[in-house]
Amino acid sequence: MSLNGLVTCKKIEDPTERVACYDQTVDRLVEAEKVGDVQIVTRAEVEQAKRESFGFQIPSLVNFGGSKFGNDSEAITKIAEKIADVQLTGDRVRVSLSNGQVWVQTDAHNIRVRDYETAEISAAALGSFKMKLDGGPAFRVKRER
Repeated sequence: MSLNGLVTCKKIEDPTERVACYDQTVDRLVEAEKVGDVQIVTRAEVEQAKRESFGFQIPSLVNFGGSKFGNDSEAITKIAEKIADVQLTGDRVRVSLSNGQVWVQTDAHNIRVRDYETAEISAAALGSFKMKLDGGPAFRVKRER
């Protein structure tokens, strides 16, 4: 079920036939939504899904946020979030964000553990990510959760 049926109806010249076509197509669309075959999402919901999945490789989400619902120029390449917790695990930093995301350091930079307020994570080369804590030096991270 798609909106193509409505586009087809619009092309009908006879008003009575056009309205009948619209009614029939809208009824099918409403029924498809009731049974869960069609879901209408807002741009805000798409953006929220993109932000929540930032840092994960989810192939199906690429289609969700890709050409059908926007374009690649709308892809999120950077987020900034409040920090809930920073821990040192071995010689690596583990950063828990207020939105529930958890990021772990993957490089050997020496990051001092203290009370940070904000983490900025940005996409880097070859699908990797970099993080800055309170605007400090960037270090490589991967999303754990």
